[in-house]
Amino acid sequence: MATTSVKLTQEGKEELDRLQARLLLLGHRLTKEHILELALRAASMRPGDLIAAHLGGHLSLTTEETKRFLRQIERSTESWGRTSWKDIDELVYGWRKYK
Repeated sequence: MATTSVKLTQEGKEELDRLQARLLLLGHRLTKEHILELALRAASMRPGDLIAAHLGGHLSLTTEETKRFLRQIERSTESWGRTSWKDIDELVYGWRKYK
């Protein structure tokens, strides 16, 4: 097995230690190397999450921004009247699976 040394900041080392301890409390005894391999694999499958974390994590809205955003969503809705899931399939996808 080929190994590579990776330098971490003190903050990174502490975060890795905390993660290792949390995993142990959850019943998973993993080495730091294995945790890093799994983290790399997860980041490779979902690079958007890695980019979001790099850019500051998740979108955080103030209470007023949240209310304004939710009102905007409510205003964008339209009533389709009385519908069933079959009607919705036809409206959204243009076909009915079951007739």
